[in-house]
Amino acid sequence: MVPQDTRKKGIRPRHAHVGKIVHPQDAENVLDTGVNLWFPGPQSFTGEDMLEFHVHGGNAVVSSILNALSTVPGVRMAEAGEFSRRAFDNDKMDLTTLEGVSDLINAETEAQRKLAVRQAHGELFRMYEGWRVKMVQLRAQIEAYIDFSEDENIEDG
Repeated sequence: MVPQDTRKKGIRPRHAHVGKIVHPQDAENVLDTGVNLWFPGPQSFTGEDMLEFHVHGGNAVVSSILNALSTVPGVRMAEAGEFSRRAFDNDKMDLTTLEGVSDLINAETEAQRKLAVRQAHGELFRMYEGWRVKMVQLRAQIEAYIDFSEDENIEDG
């Protein structure tokens, strides 16, 4: 959800803004004072417009904000893993990175965490991509050898 009047109020992308959080249908009903961050797509984690609210964590505050947001058409709670799925669907991360994020969430030991961070930051993808490039090159050399092995002056790759 991105507020329609972000430009009028001077809300800049990727900058923290402190202010009152009011009910969308009753501006007199102040729910909390908090921080919001707007991430316009496609330069967001998911590739879509996102708005984050950082609020006080009391049950009543969180409940009132969630209830208020539920009155906005098209706004709902994200399902578990939905942000990562949307990022994958929008080509913001590959499958190995997605698995690294999942492993990071489920890591129980320091060794698991360290390995998951490396994978989530693309280390496994880069290794696999290097293998893919080498296999494509080897395949091309093999095909050339098969196609032209009887010809003279075939250079070894």
